[in-house]
Amino acid sequence: MMMFQRQLWLVTKQTFKIRIKTLGYWSLVLSPLLIALVVAVFAFVFTAMSNHNDSVVGLNVDQSLVQTLKADKSIKAEYKIVSDDKKADQLLKHKKIDSYLKQNNTGYELKNTTQGNPIDENEIKQVLNQYSMQRQAKTMNLTNDQLQKLTTAPKMKTQQVSFKGTSVGGETTKTANYILTVGLGIFIFVFLTAYVGMIANEIANEKSSRIMEILLAATSPAVQFFGKLAGIIGLALVHLLIYIIVGLISYQFISHDNATFKMIMSVLNGVDFSFAIITIIMVFFGIVMYLILTAIIAALVNDQSQVQQAVSPITYLAMLGYVLTFMVSNSPDNVIVKILSFVPFTSQTLMPARLGLQLTQPYELWIAIILQILMIIFLSRFGLKVYKKNVLQYNEGNLTKAGIMSLIGLFRRENI
Repeated sequence: MMMFQRQLWLVTKQTFKIRIKTLGYWSLVLSPLLIALVVAVFAFVFTAMSNHNDSVVGLNVDQSLVQTLKADKSIKAEYKIVSDDKKADQLLKHKKIDSYLKQNNTGYELKNTTQGNPIDENEIKQVLNQYSMQRQAKTMNLTNDQLQKLTTAPKMKTQQVSFKGTSVGGETTKTANYILTVGLGIFIFVFLTAYVGMIANEIANEKSSRIMEILLAATSPAVQFFGKLAGIIGLALVHLLIYIIVGLISYQFISHDNATFKMIMSVLNGVDFSFAIITIIMVFFGIVMYLILTAIIAALVNDQSQVQQAVSPITYLAMLGYVLTFMVSNSPDNVIVKILSFVPFTSQTLMPARLGLQLTQPYELWIAIILQILMIIFLSRFGLKVYKKNVLQYNEGNLTKAGIMSLIGLFRRENI
């Protein structure tokens, strides 16, 4: 037993050290960070270049409205009196003003230039609505306090009723959890695609170079099988740790007044802690399952030319769970989605999505997690048998045929 553990650690360590030194691994880790950096720099430059001065607005309205607009601090604009429509059109054409607001018998008319820095239509509507109410209040002899009471919106307390009971602000938490789940679905799919190819290449390299005969002379197939899995899982954990560290460092340096930052934080602040923990557990088990399945299929590969053929079905399987995530919100009672949320290989995305929308009972979560654990145990034992049988076999021809023949051989009486 001690010898097995020592050899397992050596294979794990060797797999980890060889891969972590490669350019391909660091390209995988750093490329999303570089893309995010380039996008951030581009957004910063674009914002800086688009940072015009205050809007210049031509006004052809009542003097009282002119005073109201100038006193309002919510709109960053300079105002000029333009009493003639033709003159206003000329000023807009020659970029002397950015917008032109005209008052007529039916209301107001706003013209914006296609260039420059035109005024925001929604902002000017709010000021006009407030101004119109104040004028009507005067004609009705209403005081400012009466107008304030008349226009004050009633307070409404939102509660979400689910198997958890009644929770305050449930809709915010529900939305935040679902957005996080969709984001995780994208991340899991990209993450799995990368590491599925990595472990397939690891096994295919050794088979195609015929080095496996030498390795198995010194160790057992179990050591090689589980050692490579552990090494790749270690690389994935380091990958995640790097992203967590970069995220924490970025949080310290990024401007907290940034609109995008505020939007992201508003989503994360609504995430339920128990939801985050359960999602992380299910995602981890899901990644382990996919890596074991890949190792099983990779054992059937003869050389590098068959790697893509081998990993394609696994990629499609991972894509299935991601695509079905979008159906959870639109079809919460869909029987197929409910069933697949318990099935390993799709449950790591569908069950958290249902949990985020509060469509599950507590026992359903544990059933899904237990099924994942059972699947990992089954795949580990079954996968080791496949690995032992095929790691030293080199079947020419179709990979699918070789896999079927291998499975038939495993279930023959003499192999049981």
